[in-house]
Amino acid sequence: MKLLNKKCGLTFCFKCQALQLGTRTPYKLSTSVWRPRLSADFLQWFGLGGAALVWAAQHVIGFGATIARCGAAGGFGIDLHTWELATFATALLFVVAAEAAAVVTVVRTWGVSYDGPPPEGRRHFLALAALVGNLLFLVVVLLSGISSITFDPCRQG
Repeated sequence: MKLLNKKCGLTFCFKCQALQLGTRTPYKLSTSVWRPRLSADFLQWFGLGGAALVWAAQHVIGFGATIARCGAAGGFGIDLHTWELATFATALLFVVAAEAAAVVTVVRTWGVSYDGPPPEGRRHFLALAALVGNLLFLVVVLLSGISSITFDPCRQG
């Protein structure tokens, strides 16, 4: 089966997507650069739930590092402030990335009402909710990170 491009007469044409099988034809490769684009669904859901999951991970890792440091075994050589600073910086980075994903989603769906037709209306509504929620989780991550670095956890209350 041979396919021949009837528009331009070439055996292979990027523009027309035609290929004549079994022949060798010189063709010019496209010089445009392919740039991956983040899907709208990924940005929507990462913007909505990313900050909450990152805060939960920061909390669990911080709790585990504190128990390992202050436990009966003596800490296993874990420097608590290093762990807390690393989790704080990582969590802060991901919360800001989640807020940026929410902002990008709001900008992409700017002309759509929040009760508009799906999926754009849903994306706009959830992105607006993510903008507010991510700001709250940013404050929680900041308070949690600053307090865990500042205070000594191994003292009795």
